[in-house]
Amino acid sequence: VELRQAAAVAFKNHVKFKWEPAAAAASDDDAENTTEVTANGNGAPSTSTAAAIPPEVKHQVKASIVALMLSAPPAVRAQLSEALAVIGKYDFPSRWPELLPDLVARLQRANSAAAAEAAAAAQAPPSCPAASAAPAPSLAATHGVLATANAICKRYRGAFMTDSLSAELEYSQRLAGPLLDSLRCALGRARAFTRAARAARAGSQ
Repeated sequence: VELRQAAAVAFKNHVKFKWEPAAAAASDDDAENTTEVTANGNGAPSTSTAAAIPPEVKHQVKASIVALMLSAPPAVRAQLSEALAVIGKYDFPSRWPELLPDLVARLQRANSAAAAEAAAAAQAPPSCPAASAAPAPSLAATHGVLATANAICKRYRGAFMTDSLSAELEYSQRLAGPLLDSLRCALGRARAFTRAARAARAGSQ
């Protein structure tokens, strides 16, 4: 995990300075004095604005990062989330139109799985493992999607309303329905496990 976390930190920093290097430099008040550590440990003038990430590499990153968010451990996911926030700032939604449909589809699949898990838990006898409170795969998928959406939407917090911002927020409402379904699934799962726990206590008396 430590190695993956270190790689995630390096990836986040690479994205931060080279996804849109000109914009990153302009937003840094001390851009001209920025130093980065070279391989031999010496400080050297930053060359982060020298070369942007190529478009084909950006495409590969955007095609893979959501799946990584769903499967990564929390420490790695936290670093990927920061990288996502940077990518979303520059690319979402106009240069990343496939992101929102992907999140909607993943959340809908997670909701369907959660509903099936809740139904299995409700029908299982108290002694069955399905009636236990063990984490379910659908919960990990839901958490990953929500973490991704949170990273993308960070830039909207505290932003002044404009016509373009209003259009982006309206576009993002496509995720509202699956989010509501996810909440309903979570409530159904909680009720199912509550009933299973009560049945288990009643059976032990």
